[in-house]
Amino acid sequence: TSLSYQIFDRDFEGNTLLRERQQSIDARHHADLPADWYADVDVAMLLTDVDMPRGAFEGDMIRSEIDLGGAMGATDYLFTIGATRAEIDMAELIATERPLDSVVFTDETWEQLSASGQGQFQLLESLTATVGARIDYRIDLEEDSITPRAALVWRSRQQGHSSRQHLLKAQYSAGSRAPTFFELFGLNQSGSHLEFERVATTEASYVYRDLRRTARLTLFDMNGDDMIFPFGNGI
Repeated sequence: TSLSYQIFDRDFEGNTLLRERQQSIDARHHADLPADWYADVDVAMLLTDVDMPRGAFEGDMIRSEIDLGGAMGATDYLFTIGATRAEIDMAELIATERPLDSVVFTDETWEQLSASGQGQFQLLESLTATVGARIDYRIDLEEDSITPRAALVWRSRQQGHSSRQHLLKAQYSAGSRAPTFFELFGLNQSGSHLEFERVATTEASYVYRDLRRTARLTLFDMNGDDMIFPFGNGI
């Protein structure tokens, strides 16, 4: 069990004035369960108070997460559930070139629930597969997002050269994020309805290692959907 507290306090005076104060509290607990399973519990709280040239922000956020992991036979499992609640006491965004477009709002709340699960399977002695998925639900927006992930890893050692290793990896993963309050109600948005921003990545790579050298060759592709451009002309 661990408990930590951090405080960050900064004041900057020059051509612009910046005042920032953040405090965070984090409590974690690890528990060993029967049959080589385990549980990790994490609860964190963040307090923020910022004044900057183009606005200000004051609020807090609390986040909790429970991880449950273990093995059944040759398969490793990991399950996670989490919840986040953010309270915005006051947020201000000043448009220096367009003062009439400045945004101020108070007493706003957003909440998000998430759950994920994945399994790592030993298909062959040298071939491992990992498959999982995550679901996120924004309560205030009544929007959800499901993102999958999958990977194959093949490892081989040359006979008579135990220090040499070849590795081939193929991986697909996706992620998402919900729009922030400033993106929902900021300049030129005026509370418009925005979907989750989504990104998907595909990667194929080869790695060679020995006692002296490591060589890598990687092909990587990323695609984004429903990209959010804050304070622009929509998405």
